[in-house]
Amino acid sequence: MTKSYSAEGLSSEEHEELVHIHAKYRVYIDSAASQSVFKHEEMFLPGTYEACRGTVTASTEGARVARIVGKGKVMFMGRRVGVFHAPDMAYNIISEGALCAVYSFRIVKEGEYVIVTDLVSPQHRNVASWKGTGNMYPVPEALLL
Repeated sequence: MTKSYSAEGLSSEEHEELVHIHAKYRVYIDSAASQSVFKHEEMFLPGTYEACRGTVTASTEGARVARIVGKGKVMFMGRRVGVFHAPDMAYNIISEGALCAVYSFRIVKEGEYVIVTDLVSPQHRNVASWKGTGNMYPVPEALLL
């Protein structure tokens, strides 16, 4: 079951552009990631991106250090979530730990399914589940809008 989410505060043109972009790039929830890091700058919400410098160790890259060149916000289940921009990464990663500790989501894995609940939403009504395997679950595009 997946719910349709909308990017609050975006114009219809900006929303359409995000739909197009997310259809192109895969995003994963990663239980091993300590930080959320996106490879593609165009996935950030308009007006949220700012340059910064740093590094992140990418476990998906065999513990390779990737350079951070910016940070900003992306949409996840109707909420703005902070992520770093590291163009040398192989994947766009949302940290499971950050979703739970910083943004108050609950993530449960049952068999081959992941169930994500937004604990901030009224009466925990924002719930999504989908099929995945291992410690990296591909995120359905509809959850990123």
